[in-house]
Amino acid sequence: MKEKVYKGILATLLPVMAAGGLLTSCNIYDDTDDCETELRVKFKYDYNLKYADAFASEVKTVHFNAFDESGKLVLSKTETATGDDYLMNVDELKPEQKYDFVVWAEGENRNPGSLTLGKGENEKDFTATLNTTTVNGVKSIKEDITPLFHGRLAAQEFKRKFGTTQIITVPLVKDTKDITIHLEELDSKEPMQKDDYVMTITDDNTFINYDNSLTATGNVIYSPWTMRQTDYSETSKSTGVIGEFTTGRLMKRANGPVLTVVNKEGKKVFEFPITDYFLDIKSEHLKDMDDQEFLDRQDTYSMTFFLEKGKWVSAEIFINSWRVVVNNTEIK
Repeated sequence: MKEKVYKGILATLLPVMAAGGLLTSCNIYDDTDDCETELRVKFKYDYNLKYADAFASEVKTVHFNAFDESGKLVLSKTETATGDDYLMNVDELKPEQKYDFVVWAEGENRNPGSLTLGKGENEKDFTATLNTTTVNGVKSIKEDITPLFHGRLAAQEFKRKFGTTQIITVPLVKDTKDITIHLEELDSKEPMQKDDYVMTITDDNTFINYDNSLTATGNVIYSPWTMRQTDYSETSKSTGVIGEFTTGRLMKRANGPVLTVVNKEGKKVFEFPITDYFLDIKSEHLKDMDDQEFLDRQDTYSMTFFLEKGKWVSAEIFINSWRVVVNNTEIK
């Protein structure tokens, strides 16, 4: 008799509970430990010199890929990031199974078509390429590049826990770099023109592997995606031009990126191995930081080169509030 009463009460309550959203995916008779767990992935970008999470302000699109223990792709999703509370739903994955994650993310779409992301069935297929133009065998990039971020975690496992949302956070590193070059003539009778000098940065860093390492594919010549003149001062006779570059990931290695400035007559004014001098800027407070970590955490560089009658005198390198002065005698 009691069993019939219980069944009658249950039959009455079930429709009410369902309408009120009180039922979960678990069977009402099952142990709650066997119920489904919500699976989410969070992303952060605090791998910068301020150690502050700038994901919400800098990342606009996330490409997430998950691979099982055999290395096979099991989930690939692309979503628009929606602010500080953004979480990606990955309920397609399973708790208590291990996955490798490879993430590429993009910032503001400065230049559609500037990047190509690889696809395939295995982790190593998920590369990123900075698109180049080839003329007479010379590869070049003359346009701005959409900011690119990378993240990878291995052997990640969501826990199964009833009534909870399990979250795994993927940290990102910014691979693209913004570099501003300012040429300033200290003694000029007239304003410097944008075509008085040609600035280029040469590097081999356009093909990025799934693990964020670089594969050599041949040098590319970066040109400024914008050039502008500075105001001319009759009093100081100072005049200048500014070029803005966006490049791929900077690596501390032999034969790294080189800045070259040539005048309009085709004569080389100087060549400058930029990462060597970027590292000279590293604060004493960061002396224990690995050089590659410093290059990865910093994404904006500014360099000013002073000229007198077209000859290089010295340079100033700025990163945030840090400054180093380099004389022309220091460069061979």
